Amino acid sequence: MASSSASRLVDFDAIEHSKENIEPIPRGRSAIALAKAFQQPTSPQDRHSVQATLRAQFEKDLVSANELDDPLEVWLKYIKWTDETFPQGQSTESGIARLLERCTEQFKNDKQYKSDPRYLRVWLAYSTYSDSPLEIFAFLQRNEIGQELALYYEEYAAVLEKMNRKRKADEVFQMGLLAEARPLDRLRRRYTEFQRRLQINPPDPNEPSTPPAPLRTILGASQITVPSAGVSRPRPKIQVYTDTEETEVRPGSAGWESIGRLADRKKENTIAAKPWVGEKLPMRAPTAAPAERLVVFRDEV
Repeated sequence: MASSSASRLVDFDAIEHSKENIEPIPRGRSAIALAKAFQQPTSPQDRHSVQATLRAQFEKDLVSANELDDPLEVWLKYIKWTDETFPQGQSTESGIARLLERCTEQFKNDKQYKSDPRYLRVWLAYSTYSDSPLEIFAFLQRNEIGQELALYYEEYAAVLEKMNRKRKADEVFQMGLLAEARPLDRLRRRYTEFQRRLQINPPDPNEPSTPPAPLRTILGASQITVPSAGVSRPRPKIQVYTDTEETEVRPGSAGWESIGRLADRKKENTIAAKPWVGEKLPMRAPTAAPAERLVVFRDEV
C-alpha cells in the first residue's frame, strides 16, 4: 500500500510554476493529470510524435464510433485526453475548441443524446469559447437539447447573472422549475440560493426588459406557475413579461439548424491576406512651418 500511494504523490512545484498556463474549467482539473502534462522527461520532438500518434488513433476510433451503442463515449475520451494533455486550453496545438465543435455538430440531431447530461456538458464547454454564449443557449432551446436537465437552466442563469441580467436569470430558473428539469431538488436549491443573492444585491432597475431569445417562444403563455417544494399544490401564478409582437420561431425552423462555426464568426474581424507587391504605405503630411518666427528677447549692452 505504501508503494502504491507513493507512486500517486504529485509534485506540486511543477504545477505551481506553470499555473499561469492552466486554463480553469468548472469541474476542476486532476492534479495527477496536470503533473503528467508539465513533467515531460522526453524532448519536445518525441513528445509531439507521441501526441500525434495518440491523436491519429482517436481520429481512427471516431470513424467507426457510429457502429457502437454509445458513440459519444469515444468522443468524450478524445476530449478528455486533449483537455489533460493541453491544460493551457485552446491553441493551434490543442485544437480543443474545434474538437468540442465537431462533437456538438455530430450529435445535434441525435435523439439518443437530447437529454444526455454528458452531451450537454460538451455544449457548455464549447460555449466558453464563444463570443456570444447566449446564442448557444438559444440554439439548444430551439433544438430541444438539454431541456429536461437542470444543468441547462443552472448554467444559463449563471451566464445571465454574470452579465447582470438578473431578472432574466430568474425567468430561466422559473422555466426550469416549470419543466421539472432533473434533478429537481438541486434546481430548487440553486434557485433558493439565487434568490438570496438577489436580496443582498437586487437587480439593476435599468436592466433590459426584453426577454432573452430562448424564452421568447416558451413564454408565449401570459402566465406560468412555479412548482413549490411540495408536490401537492402549486404556488399562485406568476406574471411573466411576454413580447407579443415577436414572430414565433419553433424549434427546428429555418435559421436554427446550425449554430455556425467559431472560425466563420472570427472571419468578420480578420483582414484578408493579400500580396504586398505594389502596395504603398501611407505617409504623414509634412508639418507646416510656423507663420512667424519666435522672437528671442535680448538684453541691450
